[in-house]
Amino acid sequence: YNHVFFLEGDKLTYTNAAVHEIETSTNVPIYKRQYRFPEATKVHINEQIEEMLIQGIIKPSKSPWNAPVLCVPKKADIDGNKRYRLVVDFRALNAITKPFVYPIPLISEILDNLGDSKYFSTLDLKSGFYQVKIHPKDAAKTAFSTPKGHFEFTRMPMGLKNSPSTFQKLMNTILYELSDIKVVVYIDDLIISGKTIQEHNENLFKVLNAFDRHNIKLEPEKCQILKEEIKYLGHIIDKNGIRPTNDNVQTIKNMNRPKTIKDVRSFLGTVNFYGKFIPKMAERRKPLNELLKKGTKFVWTEECEKAFNELRSFLISEPLLIRPRYNDTFVITTDASNYAIGAVLSNEKTTDRPIAFASRALIGAEKRYHTIEKELLAIVWAVDYFRHFIYNQKFIIYTDHKPLISIWRLKETSSTLTRLRLKLQGLECDIRYKQGKENIVADFLSHLTPCDAKEEDQINGNDNDRQNAEFCKQALAVTRAQRRKEQNKPENQLIKEADQNNVKTHLNDLNNLNVFDDGLNDPNTCDPSKNMYDEYTEKAKRDLIDTKFFEISKHMIHDKADAKLVILNSKSAYKEISKICDVPHGIKDFTKDNIVVIPDENVIGLILEGKYNSMISSRNFFQRMYECFNNCPDFVQSAKNIHVTSFRKIKQFEIIQMIKFFGDKFRKHISLYNSDSERITVDEKEIETVLQEFHDAPLGGHVGAKRMHKRIGTIYEWKNMRRDIENYVKQCDSCQKNKICRSNKIPMKITTTSCVPFEKVYMDIVVLPESEWGNKYGLVIQDDLTRFLTVVPMENQEAQTVAKTFVENIICKYGAPDELVTDQGANFMSQLMKNVCKMLKIKKINTSAYHPQANLVERSNREFKTYLRQFVGGNPHIWDQMIPYFTFEYNTTVNSSTDFTPFELLHGWKAKIPTSIYNSNERYISYRDYCDEMKNNFKVIHSKAKANLILSKEKRKQIYDKNTNHWQPMWGDLVLVQANPTGVGQKLQSNWRGPYIVVELPSEQTTVIKNGNKLEKVHNNRLKRYYE
Repeated sequence: YNHVFFLEGDKLTYTNAAVHEIETSTNVPIYKRQYRFPEATKVHINEQIEEMLIQGIIKPSKSPWNAPVLCVPKKADIDGNKRYRLVVDFRALNAITKPFVYPIPLISEILDNLGDSKYFSTLDLKSGFYQVKIHPKDAAKTAFSTPKGHFEFTRMPMGLKNSPSTFQKLMNTILYELSDIKVVVYIDDLIISGKTIQEHNENLFKVLNAFDRHNIKLEPEKCQILKEEIKYLGHIIDKNGIRPTNDNVQTIKNMNRPKTIKDVRSFLGTVNFYGKFIPKMAERRKPLNELLKKGTKFVWTEECEKAFNELRSFLISEPLLIRPRYNDTFVITTDASNYAIGAVLSNEKTTDRPIAFASRALIGAEKRYHTIEKELLAIVWAVDYFRHFIYNQKFIIYTDHKPLISIWRLKETSSTLTRLRLKLQGLECDIRYKQGKENIVADFLSHLTPCDAKEEDQINGNDNDRQNAEFCKQALAVTRAQRRKEQNKPENQLIKEADQNNVKTHLNDLNNLNVFDDGLNDPNTCDPSKNMYDEYTEKAKRDLIDTKFFEISKHMIHDKADAKLVILNSKSAYKEISKICDVPHGIKDFTKDNIVVIPDENVIGLILEGKYNSMISSRNFFQRMYECFNNCPDFVQSAKNIHVTSFRKIKQFEIIQMIKFFGDKFRKHISLYNSDSERITVDEKEIETVLQEFHDAPLGGHVGAKRMHKRIGTIYEWKNMRRDIENYVKQCDSCQKNKICRSNKIPMKITTTSCVPFEKVYMDIVVLPESEWGNKYGLVIQDDLTRFLTVVPMENQEAQTVAKTFVENIICKYGAPDELVTDQGANFMSQLMKNVCKMLKIKKINTSAYHPQANLVERSNREFKTYLRQFVGGNPHIWDQMIPYFTFEYNTTVNSSTDFTPFELLHGWKAKIPTSIYNSNERYISYRDYCDEMKNNFKVIHSKAKANLILSKEKRKQIYDKNTNHWQPMWGDLVLVQANPTGVGQKLQSNWRGPYIVVELPSEQTTVIKNGNKLEKVHNNRLKRYYE
């Protein structure tokens, strides 16, 4: 059977026993923009594309569909070379794919079918999904793009919603005729068994014969032939029966004993969670409880070791680890820490009884993941670890990281999140949130990680070293109050206490701790600035500081300032103040308590210790600013405008906030000068405040990202500043609704063209001044093929009047059309109009709201108004008397689209136009010849007119599509709709309204949105994407 096995160099064939179909809820193509490929992966992508082309798995495509492609790293090869796997992101296609339900066998039934067999073989297919063809009509839906071109799958790819069901059906079809042998299959995992070697071999040969007939290839490296013990679907199977694998409990079984109080608390938390299954739990955990008492030293005794081992043995015992119930929904609970991830498998009805534990340490770059990436990694790893239980079944995932419950709806994610999320596509999992305090076991498992040898040696050394290490960790957490309390103790008492705790060698470390104590929170401090500092703290916390008294200046010296405040450095104070004013004899005589006052120059300054690039002590700065403003000379008190020049590089945003506070407090306008080379470094928590001030505030003016970056860049700096500014402006709700931007403009769609006159007509109403005959409206009707125009004056535009006019002037003269196109006016949408169309079997078509381009008659309305402006002159009340003349002029003029006059296309001959000069050309013809000639004329001119119309539409489309700005909304997207403001102040109303959620895509041109409790159909040209 060597031809059944796939060997290197063979071409991967396919079976004819099954064909995969992709039935979607809509045929509107979904085009997702391709992600950018890293340069290092392009070579690997091209190699895989070339191999898939050779194997016939893909082929070049012209499909309008497109799914993005990712390159996911795989394990390095034997030589250490990096390898990558090509992955297609089919999430958008899966969202509209109708589910194909095919029963997947229960694992319990599969295991029961093995009976008392003694010999086993497992078979694994070579790229099983790639051995199934995709139906040609659905292949275009799997299209994707790479730098090498646009391709589509000819074989069933991984990641599609119904791929597992199709494959299970294929295997059942092939093995159906082998019902008398012992062979079971779960997706692509087959196991063949037998009581004797002869029986086993006969069963194996029958399966191989079936695979040979249906052209199925096997992977020889992954097949196990004639074994007495095998691992299958998470179980060990041998002649004695079936038992769970030991991997499920190894995580807790091999854990090290707790080394810190935190480890003890974590372990006991898990014990408490499963306490009702552990007999005498309170008594067994008593030695460990003693370690948690306040003031008790952490000493691991023999009683602690015994209690730990007993409790651990109960956690992994059979009464606690129950067997899985396959008729119940599986639940996976996950958690991640800074160095490990953990998971627990259980059933929904017995969530408190675990089936298996799992955890592993984070490796390499995983330790540098953000929190959300670590939590998602825990989910992906747990799903893969427990895949034999939950594959192709609905299951529940519990996580204590709430943002992950909306992971499928995130639009913009990191490459790591995208890669991890792709591994979950095609799985029916429900991600739910569980509070951290309830997620005890998974949290405990995520903190289990083996210590390296070096750390174990240090911890397992003498007790004094371990206690000293613990003391160092505690010393780093000393608070200001504890610090003061320790400093107030006599030195001999400190030494005595240190000796008692075996920490004498670390006493100096405690005394030398660099603890920042600003003194402002000390109740014993009699600083008069404390109340004002408390006021500043409260205002800063609640963002109540009024910024209208503060601005940034580009000039070191401001001539219009009433006073000058200078921030000086102690190392170069005289040199710096000399740039502001002339101080011939130094500043010593003008300085007291680090405050410089030069009344003749209206200059006041404060001196800070250090150099120009030293960090500013917020305590000292606030105290000296307080002195400058509270105990200030007369020129400062009377000043309304104060110019602040800082020769110290301000690195803390808090310093700027303090300057703003003093301006707000004393109601003085402050301008701050800071050179370009001395920009302020903003803390991450203060970035939002800066962005709001420079964008949302009245002085910010909601400027664009480029202008905003130029303004902020002269003052502040932080990492990824440009990206943060662009994202902030992009997501600004006010800017999205009020700014003029390039709206969406989808490619023009060529509509169908009628074959005979009045097969399809367009109708609209034009509003005009009241005429002498009492008419206020004109009903304009135009034929699609001939462009023949009819205008009828009306006194009102009520539904009854419109319907009557339409019937009398169109139906009674030219017959009932097949289709009638109107806008969504109330008269056209009335029940009366619907009944008229239904009775006459007319298909009623409504254009999108506020999209007049879809109605052919709109152009005729414009020409009608232009004609009236030129002929009614100063008497607009006679417009209805000019209608016959206008319609005659329009219908006897050659149309630019058809190259015929509407009159000729309708009647078959050219109208005789009244003129003062004409030639008489009388012609005599029989009635029969006239009929034949008319038939020929109609046939020729109608076909020519249709051809000209189609050519004209194609030319207009070519010109129109040059300036398209195509964006196609998707289900669930948030969009803004172009507003049509009316009434007083309409020019100051928002240009866009929303956001609304997309609920349906009825066509390529229109979208249905949910507006409150009603659904609204909108043309895509009136939509734009909303960024949250």
